[in-house]
Amino acid sequence: MDVFKTIANVWNSRIVDNPDRVYVDPNIFYHDDRADVFCTVRGFSSDGNGKFPLKDFTNKVIVNDFQNYIPRVWNATEFVNATMIPPEFSEYVATTAGLSAEMANIMISTLPGQRYDYYRNSNFEQIKRDVLSELDKYDELMGFFNVASHPGLL
Repeated sequence: MDVFKTIANVWNSRIVDNPDRVYVDPNIFYHDDRADVFCTVRGFSSDGNGKFPLKDFTNKVIVNDFQNYIPRVWNATEFVNATMIPPEFSEYVATTAGLSAEMANIMISTLPGQRYDYYRNSNFEQIKRDVLSELDKYDELMGFFNVASHPGLL
């Protein structure tokens, strides 16, 4: 799985700061590695409910417990080369707090508080300024590597 290759590359890049770490060959992870992640279905939706662009939502979005996502996938995966994975790397993936957030490549957010308050003003330019000022906070939090923000539902 590509996410585990990425985690291995990040792990290896930090060996310089932590010389006790064992090198992990990212090529030991295959697309043939199988993960059966069991989830409880809380409900179904046929639209984005104003939170997701509809073209991205239909049959493509699964909302999951993000904080524990990567450890759950890791623990549910049957690795073809399981014997080649160092135990300390397995422990790192299964127990490192914030690893899911570090590996995420998309973040969807909503406006804080009562969202309709942002749209009460009759002046569209003011609405735009208010909404974008909130989105700017997320851009700042994401830092240098933030590629793009898409306020499509402005």
